[in-house]
Amino acid sequence: AAVETVFPFRRDELRSWREHIDDLFTVKSENSHLRIIAYDVAARKIIGSNPGILFNQSDVPEIKRLRLAFLDRDGVLYNDVEGVGADAQGNTSATFATDPTLPPPARRRVAEPSASYPFVSRIWRAACEFVEGDECDEGGDMQGGSQDGGVVVGSFLPRYLRGFGWKKITPRGSRTAWFTEIDEPLPGPPEKEYQPLVLRTIHNNPHLFRVSTSINIDRLACLLTIHPNRPFVASVIRALRIGFWLWADTNPSGDFPETWDNAWANIPSVDERDFIKNQCDEEVQKGQHSPAFGPDLLPGMYSTPNIAVPKPHSDDLRLVANQSAGQFCQNNMINKTETKGARLDSLLVFIPLLLFFSQLHPGKRLLLWKSDVAGAFRNIPMHPLWQIKQVVTANIQSLSGGGSRDKRSMWLRYVDWRACFGSCSSPRAWASFMGLVVWIAICIMNMTFLCCYVDDCFSVGLVDDMSWYEPYQQLYPTDQTRLLRLWDWLGIPHKLKKQVWGETLVIIGFLVDPNELTATLPADSKSDLVDHVRDFADTLSRRRTLHEFEQLAGWVNWSLNVFPLFKPALCNLYSKMSGKRRSHAQIRLNKTSDSGTPLASSGMLFFANLDWNPRTEANLTIYCDASLTGMGFWIPELNIGFTCPVDGDSMRELIFYWEALCVLAALQWYEDSGLAFFASQLSPARLTIFTDNLNTVHIFDTLRALPDYNDILLASIDIRVRSNIDIRVLHTRKPRQPHRKPWSRDKLVHERAIALGMAIDISTSGNYDSALNSYLAFCSMHGLPIDPTEDTLSFFVVYMSAHIKPDSVGTYLSGICNKLEAYFPFVRATRRSYLVKRTLAGCRKRFKSAVKRKLPLARTHLSAATASLGHHPSHDDLLFVTMLHTGFAALMRLGELSVPDNVAIRDYRKCSLRSTVVVFERGYGFDLPYHKADRFF
Repeated sequence: AAVETVFPFRRDELRSWREHIDDLFTVKSENSHLRIIAYDVAARKIIGSNPGILFNQSDVPEIKRLRLAFLDRDGVLYNDVEGVGADAQGNTSATFATDPTLPPPARRRVAEPSASYPFVSRIWRAACEFVEGDECDEGGDMQGGSQDGGVVVGSFLPRYLRGFGWKKITPRGSRTAWFTEIDEPLPGPPEKEYQPLVLRTIHNNPHLFRVSTSINIDRLACLLTIHPNRPFVASVIRALRIGFWLWADTNPSGDFPETWDNAWANIPSVDERDFIKNQCDEEVQKGQHSPAFGPDLLPGMYSTPNIAVPKPHSDDLRLVANQSAGQFCQNNMINKTETKGARLDSLLVFIPLLLFFSQLHPGKRLLLWKSDVAGAFRNIPMHPLWQIKQVVTANIQSLSGGGSRDKRSMWLRYVDWRACFGSCSSPRAWASFMGLVVWIAICIMNMTFLCCYVDDCFSVGLVDDMSWYEPYQQLYPTDQTRLLRLWDWLGIPHKLKKQVWGETLVIIGFLVDPNELTATLPADSKSDLVDHVRDFADTLSRRRTLHEFEQLAGWVNWSLNVFPLFKPALCNLYSKMSGKRRSHAQIRLNKTSDSGTPLASSGMLFFANLDWNPRTEANLTIYCDASLTGMGFWIPELNIGFTCPVDGDSMRELIFYWEALCVLAALQWYEDSGLAFFASQLSPARLTIFTDNLNTVHIFDTLRALPDYNDILLASIDIRVRSNIDIRVLHTRKPRQPHRKPWSRDKLVHERAIALGMAIDISTSGNYDSALNSYLAFCSMHGLPIDPTEDTLSFFVVYMSAHIKPDSVGTYLSGICNKLEAYFPFVRATRRSYLVKRTLAGCRKRFKSAVKRKLPLARTHLSAATASLGHHPSHDDLLFVTMLHTGFAALMRLGELSVPDNVAIRDYRKCSLRSTVVVFERGYGFDLPYHKADRFF
């Protein structure tokens, strides 16, 4: 009833939807009522976000598909309603969504990969309930930050923390696994890809094309029978059997060649050439490359350069296909909108889980473990229609090997059967498969704290919870052992040296300590960064290229994940790079660009990075303000304040500088007063500073400023680190609207009527009435409806143009639109239609008349008019000559000099008032009112 009162024009529509939902409750059993409610909620969201769908259109395709998904037994969302499941006979009842300890229905049991651990199946939300935390308090001013690892209501994190701050959160587990529940099904090759030339090459050379993988597809499908996203699971299983298609169009622009050989570039060294050749031979033995052929490509094949790059934290090399080289490269075939978006579990996901695990086991020693999948992308089979586009060329002459660069007879070609490093879609394909494996580990095997970053799976456990893993003859954390056994059962390869654990462990490049709850750079990474910074600054030429500046900025920026307070160190680097495009351009080093570089820190302390409400949870609140003559701050809790004049230096004429300096002064006072020392004994002291300058709020929120203001940020960082202070700088909310009394409904209607009456000038309204009368008379005498259609208006134009000037007919149309718009809202669109405009243009040409111009007014005319007055002129004669001279000198229109004879259309707002007349030495002046055509009249 309340909604119908607010939206009375949608009353029938809303009642129709209510009847539709009531009918569903009537015809469906009570066990389906939760599904009907879920369908109602989902449908309302779709209708609310789509103006083209109304509530009385329950049979439109979007709503119909949703109804089938929720209410049909084979619908994809039938079993996705929390608290509702189905037994072996198909009867609905409350199941493991509300009680995670209950076993799954008997018909969904699958063979156990190992008998060493319990096998409990449950859906994703039930798994998340295992780590459910407190609801977060609602907050007000969200200062930035994000919580990918949990749901946070009202985050107050400053943006420079990049989301690394936590309060009362509900960890939601692995993003990699979660995306499998919402992703669209993986595509297969479109019909246009089945080209005769390509199919002929594949058919005639079956030994060069094969779809194979070590993954046990049947076992994987068996474990995924309860996965809620059935279409996605089916698409991944299908892709593992017939090969993945990487969201590609092999001829996106229509000018891609059928065959393209771009592998002509010489290899930099003999070692790299030999590595590529040996690696190809190993791939052949592993069943990941075809047998060698060549030296020429077969029809339909593409070959791109191959390079050898070092693996991270290793001396080993990795073979990478440069599929971004050249105009017709493979990455130009791939739809980037389908492959973009990280499906990785970063520290933002893992740290909330780690914190919660630590709360669940207080006082116990924790450890971290990490398991790596051998080969990663190389376990993903590709479709033959894509295999033909990724041919690897080996045995190319090296630049350091001497000899001719055109020894094509030595070239060896291999068809790559697997996803390769270098394709922009390989991470997306890998995440689709690995996400399902992680989903199984979390939702079936109860490894709720498991995360995955590309090929690394990692989690947290207890030091005293270890299990024996037979293949490696070693003890591992129990969950790590269970994961390795799952991988063995599914045929996922792994190596001994990549299965690690310890009380501190490198996770995604950062050294994480679960007991101290810290994250920092490993010692070798930190020393490498420091050495690189020193080498960068230590140059005799005092110059570095833009490319070298970008390398240093990227490296330091990566370290800011655990050293967020060092962000001002990048300010001068970015300033030096600003506006430059040439990568080899020389940039001069100076004292400014050398300063502020981070050299040492202990890293990020998880429990110190708390998200707190700066309005209610601060130890102290200070209000700051500044002007170009002085600045000051006030502490309400202590009822004291401080002021001082500012320096009149012309270099500091912007108030922004003094506003920022005032915040720094308040922070310095907080340290010097000793209040920060007593507040920071157990945790960082919390200080909230209010300012009315948004630029100041921004630089302290992002720790990014122009070089002129960067010293203020650096000084504030020194104070914060030295005294363990955590500050939030907020904008002072000033009331922008004065207090106004409300109007009654009658007054609102009255004032609106006055406004509408003044929208059109009185004289113009009379002319519009005349135009409307002409239109109504025309419709009456010709028997036409007054509905202003294109035909009616065009007929009116033709008829009236034969009797009056066509230019006047155009004015008539304006009057007709004004008078009829309230009854026919489309009349102006009809007036602008092609038929009406072209009819009027033709009439102007057909019925045009000769131009009649009056003689221009000259000074001789003014002299003659003045001389004709005589010795005793009347008042009217004097007024006429005065108007004549005034209009001539001021270029005024006749309507601005006279008053209409018709009293009804007189408007005294157009009259020049005598009080505005000013007499000068050689003339006079007065205020001229606005013209009626002025929008602000």
